[in-house]
Amino acid sequence: MKIRIGYGNTAVRGNISHRTLASGLFVLNNKYNCHARLKHPQPEREEEEQPVTEIATFEPQQQQHQHQQHRHQQQQQQQQPLNCSYQGTYPQNMRHCGLFGDPHLKTFHGQFQTCRVLGAWPLIDTKYLAVTVTNVPVRPGSAATVTSKITVIVKGGVSPCTREKVYEAHVDHLPGSFADGSNTSGEHTEHSTKLKVLKENEHVEISVRHLGVLISVRRHAGALSFSGQLPEDLAMGTGVAQKGSQQLCANGCPVGEQFTSSNDATEYLAIFRETALSLCEGRGLSPTYLEWCVFDVMTTSDKHFAETAKAAQDDVILMDPMADAVLSSVAQWPISSAPRRTAVWPALAMLLIALAAWR
Repeated sequence: MKIRIGYGNTAVRGNISHRTLASGLFVLNNKYNCHARLKHPQPEREEEEQPVTEIATFEPQQQQHQHQQHRHQQQQQQQQPLNCSYQGTYPQNMRHCGLFGDPHLKTFHGQFQTCRVLGAWPLIDTKYLAVTVTNVPVRPGSAATVTSKITVIVKGGVSPCTREKVYEAHVDHLPGSFADGSNTSGEHTEHSTKLKVLKENEHVEISVRHLGVLISVRRHAGALSFSGQLPEDLAMGTGVAQKGSQQLCANGCPVGEQFTSSNDATEYLAIFRETALSLCEGRGLSPTYLEWCVFDVMTTSDKHFAETAKAAQDDVILMDPMADAVLSSVAQWPISSAPRRTAVWPALAMLLIALAAWR
């Protein structure tokens, strides 16, 4: 059997439709070799399933399964609360640092120092927590300083347990909330970061549960005081106590900022030592904290500094596991060894009275 395409038929030679069909059949005939297939016909076979179809139907199912697994994992994470409890050992590995008065520093190592540190200084600066203090002269011309501002930053972005929280205490005001107006951060039922007012405008406490951190900020006698309890690995971790770091709690005050004797800071005393001692005794103060109390009252004539010293020692007892050993030690330069100087303000007052009477 042959397929004949009549090109030479004069009846259809001018028929464009016929010529188009004939030309198309000629091309298809040559492309698929129809002459050979018609001469040797082959049995028909059922068309096999193409693997492309299987792949096309399998890929969407696999992706859908993966999406379902991902959603299931997200639901499980949402249902399971974050473990924002401190995982270390309490209280054996805790360290304490405190700063109060004119100002007196107890480091994480249990060292006692009285420092000048005028201006802003870092107490603590770690990956998770930062505390800075700003000190001003106790009065014009005095070498002694007092703390006028404390800033506490619980850093965010490094733990899912809390957002960044900033607390700023000033000498004239002790806020009852963080800078953003909140008092907590973290899960609604288990807040990891909390600020608690223990006494309005006088004493606040900040706890960071997932870090094992407890901070106390007090306002007394026109000055601020700080106490902090931190786990040892956070307080003394890598990069914290390295040489050259100015973090006072870890490394203490620079040598040039330390008072090596009471004479460095007591050039002008406000009241006599005997009067200051009578205001500080009877409060159960250890030798060091008693001498610090006397020093502060002598330089300021403010009896409320005795309360500040007692509160600072109470924080040591509460926060430092080695409190007994720490409080039994004595500062490097007790004030009792200093020469007793005549108080300036009483003498000046007597002079003014004498001049008024003479006129």
